Amino acid sequence: MANEESKQMYLYCSSLFLDRAAYYGLRAILVLYMIEGALDMPREKALRVYGYVTAFLILSEIVGALLGDLVAGNKNTGLFGGLLFMLGSFLLCIEVQWIFYLGLGFVLLGSGFYGPNLFALFGKTISNKDKLMDSRTTLYYLASNLGAVFGIIAIGYLSERVFNYKMGFVLSGFLMLVSTLILFITKLPNLKPIQTKVKGYFSNNYLNLLLIIGFGSLYWFFQNMGEGATMGKIIEVSAAFSELIPSSLFMSIKSYPAFIIGLIAVFVWYAKYMHRFIKLFFGFLSLAIAFILFRFLPEASSELSLIVTFLSFVFFGLGETLVIPTISSLIIKYTPERFYAIVSSLRVLPSQILLVLGAFLPYMPEGSNFNLHLCILGLLIFGVLIYSLRKFFKDEPLTPKEIEEIGKES
Repeated sequence: MANEESKQMYLYCSSLFLDRAAYYGLRAILVLYMIEGALDMPREKALRVYGYVTAFLILSEIVGALLGDLVAGNKNTGLFGGLLFMLGSFLLCIEVQWIFYLGLGFVLLGSGFYGPNLFALFGKTISNKDKLMDSRTTLYYLASNLGAVFGIIAIGYLSERVFNYKMGFVLSGFLMLVSTLILFITKLPNLKPIQTKVKGYFSNNYLNLLLIIGFGSLYWFFQNMGEGATMGKIIEVSAAFSELIPSSLFMSIKSYPAFIIGLIAVFVWYAKYMHRFIKLFFGFLSLAIAFILFRFLPEASSELSLIVTFLSFVFFGLGETLVIPTISSLIIKYTPERFYAIVSSLRVLPSQILLVLGAFLPYMPEGSNFNLHLCILGLLIFGVLIYSLRKFFKDEPLTPKEIEEIGKES
C-alpha cells in the first residue's frame, strides 16, 4: 500500500509539472503573439487582455472546484479541464480573432478545472501521512515551480528562436496532453482519512481553516506588494551588471534559490518534524529580511549591491518554501476531503482582494519606500502573532491510539 501511495503521489507531481509548464509557457508568448502575430493587436489592448487572464483564471478555478467536489468528481473534472486546455491551445493557432478568444477561454477554463482538482486528488493521497505531509507538499510546490520555469524557458525560447508562436501553442497543448494522460492512468486514492480530529485555536475547524487561509493571504499580499516595490531596484542592479549577467537571465535567477531550498526541504521534513506555525513564523521573518536587504541596498553599480540582491533572493526563496507548502499541509489537515478543491481554489482570493484594495492607498512619489516599509512591518507583526498562536494548535503527528479512535468514529 505504501508503495502504491508513493507512486500516486509522484504521478500527480509529474502531472502538475507538465500542467504548469503548458500554462506558463503559453502565457509567456501570449502577449507577443497578440502584438507581433497575425492578430496585429495594439499593445495596450494586448496588455489589457493579458490582465484579464488572471482574474478569469481565479473564477474558473472556483467553478472547476465546485464541479469537482460537489458534482462530477475531482478526476473527471480534471480530465475534462485537460481536454479543454488542449483544444484551446490548438484553437489559438487559428488567425481569426473570435476563434483566438474562444481558444483563450478554453485554455483558462481548462486550467481552472485542472489545478484545484489535481490538488484535491494529491491531498487525498497524503492526508493520512501527517508526519510526512510537509515533505510531500513541498515536493508538490517544487514540481509546480519547476514546471513553470521549464515552460517559460522551453516554449518561450523555441517559439522565438527556433519555430514560431503557433508551434509554441502546439507544444503547450502537447504538454497538457501528456499531463492529462498521467492523470487518466493514475488510480484514485482509496485511503481512510485520519486528519479529521484535530485541535486548533477555535473549537470549530472551519474557523481554524479561515485563520490559516487568512495568514496565507496576508503572506501573498505582502509578497506581491513587496515585489512591486523592489522591482525598480532589481532592474537597476540588472542593468548595471548586464555585461556580466544578461538581463533575461538575471530576472530568472530569483527562482533558483527556491528550487535548491525546496529540494533540501523535501528531505529535511521527511526526516525531521517541526511545528507548522514555527515554519510559518520563520517564513514571514525570511521574507521580511529579504525586503529589509532591498531597503538598504547599496548603490546599484557597486559589487556589494549584486551580493545583497542575490542574498535577498535566497531569503525570498526560503520564505516561500517555508510558507506555501505549509499552508497546503494545514489546508489538507483542517479541511474535510470532500472540499479540498473548493478550499484550494478560494485560498488566493483574499490576497487578490487585498491587492485591489491596496491600489487605493495614497499615491507615493517615485523613490518612496512607504509600501516596502508597510510590507516589512506587516510581515514582522503577523509573524510574531503566528508564533504566539503555535501553542493553541495541536500540530504533532497523531498517535496510533488517536488514529484508531478516529477510524472507529468514521
